Amino acid sequence: MNELVKKDSSEIATQTVVSDATTMLGMIGNMSSSPDCDIDKVERLMVLQFKMQDKENERAFNIAMSEAQAGMGIIIKNKWNGQTKSSYADSAAVISAITPVYTKHGINLSFDSGKAIKGIIPIVCYVSACGHTREYHYDSPITDKGIKGTVMMTQAHARGS
Repeated sequence: MNELVKKDSSEIATQTVVSDATTMLGMIGNMSSSPDCDIDKVERLMVLQFKMQDKENERAFNIAMSEAQAGMGIIIKNKWNGQTKSSYADSAAVISAITPVYTKHGINLSFDSGKAIKGIIPIVCYVSACGHTREYHYDSPITDKGIKGTVMMTQAHARGS
């Protein structure tokens, strides 16, 4: 069943999909309404239904991620580092290049950090789409020194950067 939805003056095609997990949920609903219902069996079927839905969500997540990655191009290096004599793309260039692509595919990111231990701060990125979330972890050293080994920022600045 296809429908057209109006959003911000643009038309978006949506499709209603009946999944195996949805079918299973209907079957469980029918079973549980019977007076002869075996509640243990219903509970086991519910666990199976949740697992099936999780797998479907993960599959849809992987498709969205693959499509987003296919849509990303090369990010133009827009800055020059005189110390290392190399060009690089600053974070603003990276963010402005990739954000429209991954959000177009329903992917969102959120970040968190943990308590720094022995000069290392754990960073986690939660990547979510289609009812599925994947965590990516990066343990980042906190350093206040530049390439010559001299202090170039405060500890607060070092943690933030």
